[in-house]
Formats: sequence, structure tokens, C-alpha cells
Amino acid sequence: MPQLEAPTVELPPDVAVMISEEAADAGGWTAVYSSLVSNTQDETDKLEMAAPFWLLELLLINKSPQAAVSKVSFIVVAYDKRHEPVTE
Repeated sequence: MPQLEAPTVELPPDVAVMISEEAADAGGWTAVYSSLVSNTQDETDKLEMAAPFWLLELLLINKSPQAAVSKVSFIVVAYDKRHEPVTE
């Protein structure tokens, strides 16, 4: 058995598992998968089809989604206490 990077979490079988996606036309969320922990082993095909791609990558190949990079432009201007800063 391969060594796990994180401990397993034992969940009670009656815990609900729900995957939802944002529904712009409905103004909210739409459930695409709903079941209990006790049923997920028998419903792996349905679960894999409902799960978003980033979640499957995270769970199956341990690849976390990359956050969008925000770029901020700025200019460094020399400051002399005797004069006002020069800006262009």
C-alpha cells in the first residue's frame, strides 16, 4: 500500500455528499450530484462525471488549481525633501 500524504478521514455513512455548480440562469446553484457517503463507492462513475475537472485533478493526481495571477503596474519615483516628487 502506498504511503498516504495525508491521513484518511472516516466519515459517518449518513453524511450527505453534494456537488453543485453555479447556474447563471437560475440565479443560484444547481445540484449535479447528491448522495450519501455510504453510496459513493457504488456510484463512482456518476461521481466522476459530476465532479469538476479541477477537483478530479486534486483528488486523483494531487494537482492543485493555479490561482490567477494579478499584475499591478507601478512607478518608483525619487523623492527629495526639498522638492516635490517629480511625476510624469
